[in-house]
Amino acid sequence: AVVSTQSTGTEWWYPVIPLLAAIFLALGYCVQRSIGKAVSSFTVSFYLVICQIIAGTIFNFVSRADWVIPECHLPRLLLLIAALLTGTMFASLNRALALIPATTAVLIRNLDTVLAYLSQVFVFGVATDAVSIGGAALVMSGTILITLTKILDLTCGVEF
Repeated sequence: AVVSTQSTGTEWWYPVIPLLAAIFLALGYCVQRSIGKAVSSFTVSFYLVICQIIAGTIFNFVSRADWVIPECHLPRLLLLIAALLTGTMFASLNRALALIPATTAVLIRNLDTVLAYLSQVFVFGVATDAVSIGGAALVMSGTILITLTKILDLTCGVEF
């Protein structure tokens, strides 16, 4: 692990972390969209990376997480790949937020939940159930429907 997962006796607040992340992410999307085309999306990506480093350092200091650098070559490589993929995702999302409404960009981006689920099942072999499959199908079909309606709206002028 890159960050130690040792218990600090404050497990009650662990579910609050993703909730705060969702709130901050939604606010960030709105701010990025309000910037629009006034600032290059790649400039926004650069500032995002700097702020993520600062905020991540503060968060890890406050939460008393232990920084651990992986000893083996494969975990280091995977850490680098994860960082590059995340950076590419943010650059792509920032560009999308400059070009299309935030609600559309974020709804389409939500397909990552389904893709993560699929990789968890097929790559890591985690067992699944009918409810999870149904939820993934709903998210995927909704995302595809929204994407297609936006494409038709932009290319054909058809509004739904």
